[in-house]
Amino acid sequence: MANVRRSDYENIVQVFNESGNKAAFEYLQQNFGVKYPRDVITRIKKTPGYSYDPVTKKINIDLSEPEEAIF
Repeated sequence: MANVRRSDYENIVQVFNESGNKAAFEYLQQNFGVKYPRDVITRIKKTPGYSYDPVTKKINIDLSEPEEAIF
């Protein structure tokens, strides 16, 4: 079982956005030994701070701090 740490997500997203889905799958398989890289990409898309844009087919990183409630 390969462990992909949250600190590695930014590198994976960079490969995904620059080189595409298949390149990200290969990157995960070669560097982390992941058997099911699609699951890792899906987990990143659902992680708070990351969002997937289906129009551009890219994962966006939202590094801004969440706004505090006024009331």
